[in-house]
Amino acid sequence: MCQCSISKSTAVSRVGKHYSANEQILKAQTDRERQSQMPKPDTDHFDREINVFCRYLIGRSPDEYVVSRYHRAHEMGALSLGERGSRFDELLLRIARISPAFTRMADAYASVCQEPRLRSKLVLLLAILETSPAHSEYINAPPRQSRLSFLVGACGMVIVYLANVLAAALVLLPLHVACRLRGNHRMSSS
Repeated sequence: MCQCSISKSTAVSRVGKHYSANEQILKAQTDRERQSQMPKPDTDHFDREINVFCRYLIGRSPDEYVVSRYHRAHEMGALSLGERGSRFDELLLRIARISPAFTRMADAYASVCQEPRLRSKLVLLLAILETSPAHSEYINAPPRQSRLSFLVGACGMVIVYLANVLAAALVLLPLHVACRLRGNHRMSSS
């Protein structure tokens, strides 16, 4: 009698494990189908974007490792590429892709007005750069300077940030308001 109950519990356990494995397989198939239905990123568009964003973040062009990881992250849906952004969110991204100076202005504005896509892309790229063999040392190296030069540099950075926010507000606030007044209809992301 005791063996029978052990056999039943073992059988139930094995069926449960088998059922769990089938659920995992179905989930993986569903994930693959979802990824295949996601829009594929335009290679030229992302090459321009990553080049401009890298020059903004570290003052250098990206290497092949960074480019391939950035493309892969978008293909895998790291930033929910299939989701649609607001008109202004998409406009902010287009402006940021122009040059590192425009990226700085758009990033400063996005930090204040809570437009997430640009900042998410920059954080993703920074994480990739931080793990890149060619760039990690540059990003993670502690500054070698005195306390006074650090404080002067930090004050300078705050002044530059505030100037960027002011310039961004003068240029982008009217566009932001216009997008809101026209209705914050969603646009396809690209």
